[in-house]
Amino acid sequence: METNWHPLNAELWTASSASDPFKLIDAFFNLEHLDRYKHTLSEIMFFMYTKQIYRPDNPGTVLITYAALRSFLNASCQLQHFKPVTGSPAQLVPGQNSLLTLSSLSRDEFRQPFGVFKSAFRIQSLASYEVFLFEAVYLALSPHTGPSIPDMTTPYIWLLKKLDAAQLIRERHGNSAGPLNPAGEQLKSRY
Repeated sequence: METNWHPLNAELWTASSASDPFKLIDAFFNLEHLDRYKHTLSEIMFFMYTKQIYRPDNPGTVLITYAALRSFLNASCQLQHFKPVTGSPAQLVPGQNSLLTLSSLSRDEFRQPFGVFKSAFRIQSLASYEVFLFEAVYLALSPHTGPSIPDMTTPYIWLLKKLDAAQLIRERHGNSAGPLNPAGEQLKSRY
């Protein structure tokens, strides 16, 4: 099966480019914490429906978040093609050690976080998620209200799920000090 690999465009928000989705996720969560991304997305969704402009004192920070989330969407599109090795830490059940015990993921999604990406892209295409993100940020930064695309809730919920799944993968398999930073070949065979 041939896969389409989309450029990650990490150089727009970080000092280096990334071609490996795992390395991008590491850089993504080094830029902001999971809770911060979720909070920002919630605020963007709120400001879409008001005439108030989101962060009028410094709207440029929203563009950095937008660029990082767009790169994340491209990386998550690649992650749908990865599967954890049987018996790997991805088979764990929710526990007290996880940051995501009370997350947006179901029990099955918690056990198999790579499946979240596959399910998300069965529901909507990468282009649909990018349109959602662009429209949400555009409306939050402008005095106009209400989206032109009819369903903004579904991509929002799936974006939250993808964020949780990516954090869970990172939590289970390491971060910048751990196994996500070896060469791409080692990473791909690990999962």
